[in-house]
Amino acid sequence: MTKLRHRQAACTRTFAVNHLDSRPRAPFSILSRPLTSCGSMNKSPTNQLWSPQNGIRFSPKPKEPTLYPTLDMSRYFHQSTETKYANDLSKAGGNLPEQKRTAAFSEQQLLNDSVSSSNVDQNTSSVDKEENNAAEKAHDLQFHMSDRLFHLASVCEPGSPASFWSHTMYERLNDDGALEKVKVHYCTSKHTMEQVCQKYFLNEPVLGFDLEWMAYAPRSAGPRETVSLIQVASPSRIGLFHIALFKKDDFIGPIFRSIMENPEVSKVGVNIAGDCTRMKNKLGVTTRGIFELGHLYKVVKYLPEGKRHLINKVPVALATLVKEVLRLPMYKGPSVRESNWTRALNEKQIKYSASDAYAGIQLYHVLEDKRRRLDPCPDRPFHLELNRPIPLPDLATSSDDDFLELSDDELATDAGLDTSTMLLTPQRPPKRPKANSLSAPDDRDSRIIAADDLAIGYRADKTNKEVRTPRAALRSYYMWYHNKNLTPEEMAELLRDPPLKLNTVTRYILDSILTEELPYDPTRLRDEVLSLLDDGVADGPKYAKLLAACQQDDEQ
Repeated sequence: MTKLRHRQAACTRTFAVNHLDSRPRAPFSILSRPLTSCGSMNKSPTNQLWSPQNGIRFSPKPKEPTLYPTLDMSRYFHQSTETKYANDLSKAGGNLPEQKRTAAFSEQQLLNDSVSSSNVDQNTSSVDKEENNAAEKAHDLQFHMSDRLFHLASVCEPGSPASFWSHTMYERLNDDGALEKVKVHYCTSKHTMEQVCQKYFLNEPVLGFDLEWMAYAPRSAGPRETVSLIQVASPSRIGLFHIALFKKDDFIGPIFRSIMENPEVSKVGVNIAGDCTRMKNKLGVTTRGIFELGHLYKVVKYLPEGKRHLINKVPVALATLVKEVLRLPMYKGPSVRESNWTRALNEKQIKYSASDAYAGIQLYHVLEDKRRRLDPCPDRPFHLELNRPIPLPDLATSSDDDFLELSDDELATDAGLDTSTMLLTPQRPPKRPKANSLSAPDDRDSRIIAADDLAIGYRADKTNKEVRTPRAALRSYYMWYHNKNLTPEEMAELLRDPPLKLNTVTRYILDSILTEELPYDPTRLRDEVLSLLDDGVADGPKYAKLLAACQQDDEQ
């Protein structure tokens, strides 16, 4: 009797359900699903322990913990080989916290909101026959820019995230047909930095090199503020060594030091001498094998045109080289460049810093490929620490005075530099006789002579107005303004022996600008001159106008 009542109740419930839901159903739609005695159990595939169809299901193995910092990395993913290496590092690291270990990233697509995220065409490694529609590639590299991604960036709206050049566009086709992207290793401990250098960068003959630091860090600040992030790059990998997050003040290990101090390993970059000076002053690393890409760029650009007088050591902005050589604009917005580099990096900072270093390695190989195709083929420019002139096939026809050959347009173009441009050892061009002099030849640096001539000419043109600025101050201003590769520290040594006081040189430059209302580059004035003033002087009323103008320019 009891069983009969249960059957009647079940039939009544079934009838009520079918009566309330009048939508057409397949026959036996209710009875086609297996019943379970655990109605409250989660039936997801990962949690279901038993079913009549599958039998006993054991819980899955716990997933391995992620070994990279908690960042907004939705467009990055781990390769299987990188996960294995990250596990090896975790075993070797012992007690290192997980968020302080390396991360190997590889982007699936461009950072943009307008470009489709469809699968990459397996045939994009082939070179487009039409040069204007293809990415510039070096024949001796395995990693090339994807023609598809290059085309997408070319047709995107200018200024949009997808229109900029990035390391994420480079890939190679492996033997198994899979596309491999350039990987980024973000290291926040000295131990991991040494592991990555030993495994990936120790035997590389050429490395891209760059630094990031706090924009307003005073000279007296430590390495965490003045050399916050070290970037190195090979054709296949990029290392971001965030020394600002290192726990101890022992920042540099023997493996990294051996790489930087090895003259057989070329460290390539744009305005790279200033970065190497920072490394020496703040970290005690004497970099060797320093290669300035701007020198090679001018040889490749101007030698075929017969414009030997333009082949000089006046620096060129990195964005200019990327645009002309790699054919896409490079993002150089102040929002990322002047962000806080002493904190854990976000996705934009990682993309920005990784692209800076990787641009160097790609520019080097593309320009070297072009140099070797020149007829006659010039020698490769020397490393900067050798302090040698740029070699040309026929030096007898070249100009002895690069500075005087520069036009106003070229000087204005070079004024857009965005990185430090200090030189380790300033080049001293051949001596020349001083103008209007009957005495012995003038043995001063040619940059001093040119600046002095400009100062004399300026004062001569102001016959109807009293010039309050002395000639020595104007000379210092013109020397600084027209030589983007000179810093006040180097000027102090060049202008006098024994050197002038640094405070004297900075005041000469600032007073000339204020008194005579002379032009200046706000970014360069802030980074190279105003940053040298003592806090009390910088905040004082005398230079407040200049400081405010530089800050306003940054905000715009």
